[in-house]
Amino acid sequence: MNVIIIDDDKQFAEILKKDFYNYFCQIEDDMTLTLKCDDFLNIDVEELDVAFIDIDLNICNGINIAKYLRKMHPHLIIIFVSKREELVFKTFSTGVFQFIRKSKYEEDIAVVFHQLKKHILKNFDRKIIIVNGRKTVINTNSIQYILSIGHDVIIKTENNQYIIKSTIQEMLDVFNAYYLIQIQRNLIINFTFIKDVKTNVIITMDDNEYKIGRKYQKNFFNQYEEFILRW
Repeated sequence: MNVIIIDDDKQFAEILKKDFYNYFCQIEDDMTLTLKCDDFLNIDVEELDVAFIDIDLNICNGINIAKYLRKMHPHLIIIFVSKREELVFKTFSTGVFQFIRKSKYEEDIAVVFHQLKKHILKNFDRKIIIVNGRKTVINTNSIQYILSIGHDVIIKTENNQYIIKSTIQEMLDVFNAYYLIQIQRNLIINFTFIKDVKTNVIITMDDNEYKIGRKYQKNFFNQYEEFILRW
């Protein structure tokens, strides 16, 4: 799990980092915690699962940073932090997961960490596949699409591409996630990376377009509606 804490109060950020690690180290043994206490216009994290963001940074707007990171990492869990409680209502448009008030830190992290733990256990799903004879761990959330070409399957994630010998059906069975849906005979896409749906065409976050095959349209729209309600 890759976590970033964006806050210009370094002392607070260190406390949050320590508390987060102590709480989650029991359920997540592969965890990277990054502190970003300055240079907020230069955030370079290849893979990101959770972001704690101070809304009222001294020189930046935390909500704008959150929107930028969400474009780069569509599945990102955003938790805002602020000493100004009235700002909580301004965060709803970003798809925020939760809000921590600095004035009630101990009270809020007890609730937020508990909710986040439940979410992680339910949604952070990692699978092991064999790529070129080596075991490789893939975070199911990061899969953008799975494409079958001949006897090969291409698994495209946010930052990598893997080619293995398999079939589309085998991939559906292996990853088995509600947000992965087959839209063509040889193509599976991740609902999380959809920007828009127009008639029977999907537009993804990177502005690529994919047609939904007639055979898969009914199931797609039923599943997409359920996904939106969950999200």
